[in-house]
Amino acid sequence: MIIRRVALVGALLVGASACGGSDSDNSAAWPSELKDNFMTGCLTGAEMGMSSDEANDYCSCLLNELESELSATEFEEAEQAMLRGEESGVDLEAFALRCI
Repeated sequence: MIIRRVALVGALLVGASACGGSDSDNSAAWPSELKDNFMTGCLTGAEMGMSSDEANDYCSCLLNELESELSATEFEEAEQAMLRGEESGVDLEAFALRCI
């Protein structure tokens, strides 16, 4: 079960980016469009390996964890690097493990 959930980290990135920037201040809330797109992408992947309730809990936790430590700009830059197959500098697996 843990391996399945951690494997979902990659799936959550699909469709997570939104237009618009953010302050570099990590305490600033992410724009609602970015949060909505993140949840949509995360839920799409997570629901393949868990119930809808579990997926919602997992994705909400993951969003909160990411938002508490990364600005929207930092997350979007990391996501773009991952989509290009480059090192992002963000350990998404570590964030995911906090939520399982």
